[in-house]
Amino acid sequence: MAQEPLGLVEIPAESIVGTKTSGRHTAFAPNFMPLLEADTEFAAKWSNLCEAHLEEGIHTPIIAFEFMNRFYVQEGNKRVSVLKYFEAGSVTGNVTRVVPKYNDTPEVRLYYEFMHYYPLIQTYLLTFTKPGSYGRLQKAMGKGPEEKWTAEDRAAILSLYNWVEKAYTALGGDKLRATVGDVLLLLLRLYSMEELTKASPNELQQKIDALWDDVLALQNDDPVTVSEKPAEPAQTKLLERILP
Repeated sequence: MAQEPLGLVEIPAESIVGTKTSGRHTAFAPNFMPLLEADTEFAAKWSNLCEAHLEEGIHTPIIAFEFMNRFYVQEGNKRVSVLKYFEAGSVTGNVTRVVPKYNDTPEVRLYYEFMHYYPLIQTYLLTFTKPGSYGRLQKAMGKGPEEKWTAEDRAAILSLYNWVEKAYTALGGDKLRATVGDVLLLLLRLYSMEELTKASPNELQQKIDALWDDVLALQNDDPVTVSEKPAEPAQTKLLERILP
């Protein structure tokens, strides 16, 4: 429908999935690793950029287009390639959003919900699979419906996100449909931010494991109800108490 310039954005590296210029596909594999031979000019530039990154870092933003939470590089493909090679979590870029025409599909409805909340949360890292999740996140963060996050709010939730991602992945979450954001929101419905940030990595993994049935339920399109009370202990049968 339209294009919206967003300015500088911290782009999650895993969300950079392609190039805007079709001709670049001969130089990069789908994961942005270089394809051309080692004796080419391209390979020399790529190696020089690797050395520059190790010595002083890559600071020049790329130029990219975003469509439905996926990013396509217009300028800076080699920078993305090098940063992905060194497993950077994010890439700074000047981003233009390409807005899809609205329709009633779940993907587009979720994306329009994200666009509404993006000016408040200012991050692309938090994604969900259930409608209404961004509003529930606002409430869990103690924010009003249209209240913007502070830099401290964003730093706290993204730090927690990284720990939840590690714990969720260790339990096999990378093979499931539910996103890290979904799991983080489940945790925030049961625990405060303070409780979660003080938890050790092992304790976080135990908390997620205890919610695993709810995590699996997120694979369905039905609404999820999370129990906020511990399960009652099973009643011992009379014969089990009498007989050895």
